Amino acid sequence: MPEERPLPALGEAVSMLRAVAPHLDATALAEALWLASRAAPAPAEASEPDATPPAPPAPAGTADPRTDPDPRTARPPTPSGQAEGGPARTLHERLPGSGTRVTGHAVALPRASALPHTLELTRALRPWKRSWRTGRDQALDVSATVDAYARSGELIPVFAPAPERWFDLVLVVDDSPSMQVWRETVHAFTGVLDRLGAFRTLQVRHFHPDSGNELTDPEGRSASAGQLGAPDGRRLVVVVSDCAAPAWRAPEIWQQVRSWAHGTPVALLNPLPPKLWRRTGLDLPTVRVTQQVPGTGNAGLDFRPPPLLPRDSWLPVPVLSLSPHSLGRWSRAVMLAAPDGCSAALIPAAGRPEVPGRPEPTAPRRVEAGTSEAGTERFLRTASPAAARLAVLCSPFDRLSLDMLHVLRAEHVAEATTADVAEVVSSGVFTLEAEPGGQVVLRASPQVRARLEQELPEHEALRLSRTLNHHLASGHDGLRRLLTVAEDADGGEAVAAEATPLGVALSRTLELLGLVVERPVAGPDAPAPVVLDDPTGHEPWLHEDGRRRQWAFWERFLRHLAVGNWPPDAVDRLNSATDAVLSRLEDPRRPGHWQRSGLVVTGVGTGRTSHAVGLAAKAVDAGYGAIVVLTGPTNAERRQTQSRVDEWLLSNGSPVRPLDILSLTTQNDEFSSFRTSLPPPAESVPLVFVIKKNRRVVDRVRDWLARVSPPTDRPLLVIDLANTSSTAGKSNPSVTARSVLRLVGGFRRTAYVRYESFLPALDASGPPELFPDHFIYHLPAPSDHLDPRPPLGASVREVTDHETWMPDRHRSGHVPPEGLPASLREAINTFVLACAARRARGRAPAPDSMLVYVSNFVAVQDRVRHQVAKHIQVLADTLRKPDSTPALRLRDQLASLWFADPRAASWDEVSAHITPAVQGLAIVRVSDDRPGAAVSPGVVAICGPRVPPDLRNGLAVSYQLRSSNDYAMFVHSNHWSDGVGDEDRRLYAPPAVLSVYEHLITFADEQLRGLRDMAGLGVTPRQSALWLRPAGPRRAAEDFSGTSVETLSFDLSPAMLHHNFQALENFVHVLDHPGSDPLSHTGRNLLWMDVPPQTVLQEFLDVYRPHTRPDRKQLDLVCAYVRRCVARGELTRWAVQLVRKAGASESVSVAGHFVGPVVRRAVVPDRPGTYTVRRLLSPVDQFGDLDMEQYAAALDLTRSASAPDRRPTRPSTQAMRAVRRPDQPLLTIYPVAPPVEGAEDPVPPVVGFVLTFPYTRGSGGPHPEDDIT
Repeated sequence: MPEERPLPALGEAVSMLRAVAPHLDATALAEALWLASRAAPAPAEASEPDATPPAPPAPAGTADPRTDPDPRTARPPTPSGQAEGGPARTLHERLPGSGTRVTGHAVALPRASALPHTLELTRALRPWKRSWRTGRDQALDVSATVDAYARSGELIPVFAPAPERWFDLVLVVDDSPSMQVWRETVHAFTGVLDRLGAFRTLQVRHFHPDSGNELTDPEGRSASAGQLGAPDGRRLVVVVSDCAAPAWRAPEIWQQVRSWAHGTPVALLNPLPPKLWRRTGLDLPTVRVTQQVPGTGNAGLDFRPPPLLPRDSWLPVPVLSLSPHSLGRWSRAVMLAAPDGCSAALIPAAGRPEVPGRPEPTAPRRVEAGTSEAGTERFLRTASPAAARLAVLCSPFDRLSLDMLHVLRAEHVAEATTADVAEVVSSGVFTLEAEPGGQVVLRASPQVRARLEQELPEHEALRLSRTLNHHLASGHDGLRRLLTVAEDADGGEAVAAEATPLGVALSRTLELLGLVVERPVAGPDAPAPVVLDDPTGHEPWLHEDGRRRQWAFWERFLRHLAVGNWPPDAVDRLNSATDAVLSRLEDPRRPGHWQRSGLVVTGVGTGRTSHAVGLAAKAVDAGYGAIVVLTGPTNAERRQTQSRVDEWLLSNGSPVRPLDILSLTTQNDEFSSFRTSLPPPAESVPLVFVIKKNRRVVDRVRDWLARVSPPTDRPLLVIDLANTSSTAGKSNPSVTARSVLRLVGGFRRTAYVRYESFLPALDASGPPELFPDHFIYHLPAPSDHLDPRPPLGASVREVTDHETWMPDRHRSGHVPPEGLPASLREAINTFVLACAARRARGRAPAPDSMLVYVSNFVAVQDRVRHQVAKHIQVLADTLRKPDSTPALRLRDQLASLWFADPRAASWDEVSAHITPAVQGLAIVRVSDDRPGAAVSPGVVAICGPRVPPDLRNGLAVSYQLRSSNDYAMFVHSNHWSDGVGDEDRRLYAPPAVLSVYEHLITFADEQLRGLRDMAGLGVTPRQSALWLRPAGPRRAAEDFSGTSVETLSFDLSPAMLHHNFQALENFVHVLDHPGSDPLSHTGRNLLWMDVPPQTVLQEFLDVYRPHTRPDRKQLDLVCAYVRRCVARGELTRWAVQLVRKAGASESVSVAGHFVGPVVRRAVVPDRPGTYTVRRLLSPVDQFGDLDMEQYAAALDLTRSASAPDRRPTRPSTQAMRAVRRPDQPLLTIYPVAPPVEGAEDPVPPVVGFVLTFPYTRGSGGPHPEDDIT
C-alpha cells in the first residue's frame, strides 16, 4: 500500500493553484479550497474532535494519556462484547414463521401492559361507584332505632334497605378477526373494571357479527340476546368493537344494539381513535347527550338532533374511546347527570340511516406495507406525534410482535394512548400477521423501513438497544411472556428467532432472566464516576481551547508523581478526574461576571489531597490568578496540606526549573500580619494560599486580595478541604462560612470547589455561592483500592472489659486504675507484631502507628499515656533478658497471638525483630495542633476525636472506645493505608462503636446508590437537596425515619438457620389467623396488611437472631425506635411481605405457603461459615403495599425531581418512602437460598429481612403532607 502524502500547507496549496490556474482571483481561490475540503474523504480512523482534552508532553518514563474524563460524552453502545456492568448478549424475539436459527438460551421477558394510563382510566370511572340507596339487603338504621326507643321506651331494632352497588356490567366483545389486535387490550380493560369494585357483577359475552350476531359466553356456549336486559333496568351493557367487520355496515347489527338500548343503558366502546371512526361502520350521526336523572337508560338521554337530520325515532347510544377524557365524560353524564354530557351516535329504527344518492359505505382501503411510499409519507404527515414516533421506533426491526410494540410504547413513548397504537396498526404502514388466538406480528417492507429510519434520531437508536434492560428493571409483570432468545455462541441450542436483535441485554438483565453470567475481572480503571450536572450558563472550553495552552505546572506535578513511584494507571485516573472537575469550572479567560461552584465527594484513601493539588496545578496553567486552599481548623491539618502544596505545586527544594508562582503561606507562617504589608505582585504571577478555615485568616486574605488586586484582574479558585458539612450550605451559615461567602462573592470571576468524604446534607435555600449548584462529582475508588472500612470480621476484636478502667461516661478528673485492661494489652502486643513483621519484610522503617482513643479530656489522655508508656517499658525491660521466665512467657503470648490467624511471614522471621520493635516504640499524646509522628519507626498515639494527618499513614492498630461525632474523621481514624499488610491490621472497639460504624458505612453506601439513581434520572445538584440526608452517629443510633434497614450478613451454622426459619414459620402462623388470607402481590409475593406492631415486634423481630453482636445491637435500636413511634401513634399499621421467587426450581413450605427462595450473590471473599450479600432488597419489592394513589404520587414526585427531558417509569426509592403515611411501615422477608453445597442434612433457607420506614413526624423529617417537591 503506497504511503499517504501529507497535505500541503495553505501557502503551498495556493501557489500550486495559481500555477495551474493563474486567472483565478482571491474569491475563486477561496471557493476552490472550500470545495476541496468538502470533497476530501474522511480519514479511516477519525476521532471525535472533542474526545480528548489537551495533553501536555509527558516527561520521559511517565505515562500520561489524557483521556476524556467527561461522563457526559455519549458513545454508541456496542451490540456485543463487553458492556457496562459485564458481558452483554443480544436478544432476538421468537415469532411464528421465523426463518433464522439463533444459538443461545430461550428466555421469557414480562410483557408490558396493553392498556396505557390505567390509573387515569380508573379515576375516570369512579362515578360508577355511586351506590343504589335501597338495596336488597337490610341494615340496622341506628337513627330510627334510637328515635323509636325515645318515643316508645322499647328497644326494637329498626331495619332499612342497605345501599348497594348500582349496576351489573356486561361486556359484549366483538369477536371479529379485526378485533384480534385488541384482545389483550380488552382483557386489560376488563381487569380495570373488575378492580374498580363499582359493579355488582361483571360478565363477558362474545359477539359474532359474521355468524348471525350470535352471543356466546367465555366457554363458547350460546347465550340469548334477551338475557342482556334486566327487569329493574340496573344492568349496564358496554359493546366493545372497532366496527371494522363488514357486518357493522349492515342495518341488522345496529337493530340488535338498538333493541338492547331500549330497556338497558348501552354504550359502544371503540379502541380506534375518533378520527378513524368514519372509515368504519361507525359512520352514524353524532350528537351531544345529557341526562336529567342519573342511572337511567338510553331512552332518558336528552339531545338536540341536527337540523338536516331526517325525522325518525332516533335512539342515542354513547360512543366512547379508550381515553380517560372520553370515559370520564360518559361516567359523569350517566351517573352524575353532568351538564356537559357526552358524545353519542344516533341509531334509527331501520338500523342505519338511508340517505338518497349516497353509495353504500365500503371497507377502508388498506395500503399493503411497502407498496406505497406515498402512504408512508401521508401517515407521517397526518398521524399524531406519538403514533408517528411509535412507528419510527419500529423501523429497525424486520418483524416484531404486538407485545414488543407495547414495550416500545411503555419505555419510549409514555404519553401514547390506545388510540395512538390503533393508528399505527391500522395505518397500512405495517402488515398484520395473525392466527386465530395466536400472536399478532407486525411487518414492514424494506422501503417503508428505510423511509421510517430516516426519521429515527441517533439518540433514539441508542436508547432502543437498552429498551429491554429498562423494561425488565421497571418491574413489569404479567401472565403472558415476551418470548426471546439470548444469543450465546459458546453454549445453548439453535432456536428459531428473528435475525434482527431487539437489543442488548446487560449482565444484570441476564441474571434477572435466570442466566449464569461470567463477570470479567474489573480493571484498575473500571469504576466510573457519578456526576450530577447542571450546565446552565456554562461555556465548554477545556476540550476546545485547552490545546493552545501550556501545561507547565501539571507537567512538573507529573514528574513528582513519577519520582514517588505512582503507578501509571493511578496517574491516568488522577488526570481524568482533575480534567472532569476543571472542565466544569469556567474558563478563567472568559470575560464578564461568572461564578461556578461544585462538590467533589472523595472516599477516604482515594487521594483527595493529590486530586486537589492536581486541580490547582491545572487551574494555574489554565489562567486562574489566585488559588486559596482552605484546610481544617487545626494547625496540623494545614501544615500537612501546605507540605503537599510545597512539594507538588511549588517544587520547593527541588532541582526542577522554577516557575513563576508565589506562595504567601509556609508551614510556619499562615499569612501573618507581616505578609499583609507586602507590595502587590505582578498580575502575571499566580498566587497560592494554604490557610485554615478560620474567620480571621479568611478575612485577612480577602482584604489583602481586594487591596492589591482589583476584583476584575484575577480569577479566583477556592478549594475547600475542611470537611465542614455541618456549616456550609445552611440557610443560616456560621461565622466562618460567612467569611468564606464574602471571599467567594467578593470577586467577579470565582470558582468554589468543596471536597467531602461523604455525601453531606444540602440546603437549596442556603447561600448560592457555597451551594454546589453546578456539579456534584463522586470520585470513584479504583477496583484495586483498599476499602477504607476495616473488614468487620477477622480484623475486628470486640472490647468488653473497659468499663471499670474507662467508663463510657467519666469526667476530666477520672483516674484510670493501675493495670491496663487485657484488650488494650493485646492491642499493644498486636502492634508490636505488626512492627516486627514490617521489619521482617524488609520495608523501610517508616513510622507505623497505633491510635488509642479512649477519652475526650486532655487530662485523662495524659494519664493513659503514662500508663501505656509504663507498660511498654515493662515489655522492653522483660525482653532485655531473653532467657528469663517473664521473657519466655511474653514470647509465648506473642506466638499464640501470631498463630491465631493466618500470616504471610513465618514466626521465626518475625520473632527475631520483636525486641528492636518494642525498643523503637514512642508513646505520645497528640492534639489537633501538634504533629504526632516521631522519629521512631513505631508510634503509639493517645489521641482525641481528631487524628493528625501524619498518623493516618501506616495505621496498623486502632483501639477505640468512643465514636467520633465527625463522620469523616471517624472513618479516617479507621482507615488502613498501604503501608501495613492486610493480616497485621486490627480494630479494637466495643460493640456499640462497631454497630454505629457499621451503620454509617451502610448509610454511606445507600447514599451512593441514591446518587447513582439521581444521576440516571438527570437530577441537578439543586434538585438533589431534596434527596440527600446527613449521616452521623447520633441520627444513626436514634432515628430511622425515612430509611431502610437490611440484614446483609448471615451465620450459616445449622442451628442458626433452623432457629430463624422456625421463627419465620411461627410468625406466618400468627399472621394466618382466621379471616386474614394474604394478598398475592403481582401474582408472586404474599402480603399481609394492617398487622399490629406488637405482633411484628414480639413474634419476629424480638425472636430473630442476627449474625453478630453489633447486628443484634442495631436491631435493638430499631425495635426501640419502633416502640417510641408506636407510643406517639406512628408505625401502627404494618404490612408484612413474604417474597417468593417466580419460576424457582425448588420451593420450601413456610407455614403451608410454598415459597421459592431468592438467590443473592455472596460478597467475595467471605469467611467460612458466614454469608454476606451486597444488597438484599429488590427494587420491585418496595411498593407492594402502596395503593394506586400513593404509587402515582411517588411517580409524580420522581418525575418532578427529574430533568425535563427524562420521564421515569418507576418511582425512586426516596419518593416511595416519602409517600408512605407515618403509620405505614413495611417488613419484607426474604428466604434466600443458602450457599451450602454438599451438606449431609438439608438446611432451610437463610432468612433475611428489610425494614422500610416512612418519614415520621416525631423525627422532624418530611411528610407526604409537606411540600417536599
